[in-house]
Amino acid sequence: MTIDWLGYFAVLTVAYVVPGPDFLLVLRWSTENRRDGLLALAGAQTGLSVHIVLAVTGVSFLVARAPAALTIIQILGAIYLCYLGVGLIIRRDSRDREAAAPATAFRNALGTNLLNPKAIVFVTGVLPQFATGTASLPVELAILGLVDVLFGIVVYVGVVIAGTRLSRPLRRDVIRRRWNCANGALLIMLGMGLGVANV
Repeated sequence: MTIDWLGYFAVLTVAYVVPGPDFLLVLRWSTENRRDGLLALAGAQTGLSVHIVLAVTGVSFLVARAPAALTIIQILGAIYLCYLGVGLIIRRDSRDREAAAPATAFRNALGTNLLNPKAIVFVTGVLPQFATGTASLPVELAILGLVDVLFGIVVYVGVVIAGTRLSRPLRRDVIRRRWNCANGALLIMLGMGLGVANV
């Protein structure tokens, strides 16, 4: 089995570096504290792992061939992103509330990833293109998926480090409030974009 690793890593680099909902949530939670950033990272990659397992078992391919199912996931994902965005904008004492619910970061990132129809399209449309056919497709998808998850962990650890450094200037309540509003607006924009996009 000779996979085009150079091409695959190039695709993964673009997929992870171009900011999307997962990237944004990991960065946003990292500015609260390192623990929450790592929890968001874990949530995002757990969601991706679920997509990989569903692709390996063939479930994702069935969903990808059902336009109605993809549309439902797309709408739910858009609503969820907008819900998170509005929550950030209207929340006033974010640090106090979020400190009382340490699993929130994990749940937010997990839900965002699971409800992202583009993740399904990626594991069913992009991953198979790098399969060589010299081994069974599920095995090759599992290998490619595992590399995807590990690559993402490395990238997001860097995002967590950057986010924790950003937390220092965000200690002032006014600046923190503006930061949360900006992140909320971006999540709403991503949600609206997902809602009207053709998957």
